[in-house]
Amino acid sequence: GAVPGLVTVQHLLDRFWPFLIAANLQTALKDNLQQVAQQTRSIRRIQLQRLTVGATAPKLQSARIFELDSEGIALDCQVDWAAARDFECRLIVSTAPLGLARIPIRVQNIEFHGTLRIILTPLLQEPPGFGAALVSFPQAPEVNVDIRVAGGDITRIPWLRGEVISAIQQSIANDLLWPKRVVIPSMPPTPNAKPFLSTKALRQLEQSDPLLLREQDVQ
Repeated sequence: GAVPGLVTVQHLLDRFWPFLIAANLQTALKDNLQQVAQQTRSIRRIQLQRLTVGATAPKLQSARIFELDSEGIALDCQVDWAAARDFECRLIVSTAPLGLARIPIRVQNIEFHGTLRIILTPLLQEPPGFGAALVSFPQAPEVNVDIRVAGGDITRIPWLRGEVISAIQQSIANDLLWPKRVVIPSMPPTPNAKPFLSTKALRQLEQSDPLLLREQDVQ
């Protein structure tokens, strides 16, 4: 069949982003915020009050394509994900420098700039042309974020912005930095369709992928 294009991949991302990738990032960020609190001398505790990642997927720009024969195709797509402006995170931070003061924090307007790796495998004759999409970052993306403190005085805790960005980057590294990946099953474009691949096959794709196997063969 024809190699799936960016339009098809974009449609798949738009459809599954809220359920899989956003939820994955949400869980990872929650865990990593607690790890940051344990590892940072200036923070005693981070209490997560509210976290919404947003439902809008990144828009794919230009792509570098890696042919993987019948096993699939890999695309490294440039993304500027300002759609993460839907993101909102509310925290209560207890800090040592301020005598364990509890500071309400709002984290907003997160932006990601970098490369998103999408591997389509296996290639199929039936539309949309592949069994699953594997999504990851080949390198950690650049992260920008706005942080607002209750009362507006961010100068009380100038180090907090760096710590929150570090927690977000660490959550990506732990769960979405290739060869780790999120597996999105593909299915026929018909009502009540089921995924092309079995649960077992999808779980195997969580452990490995054609691009990783190709690189291991070269080594």
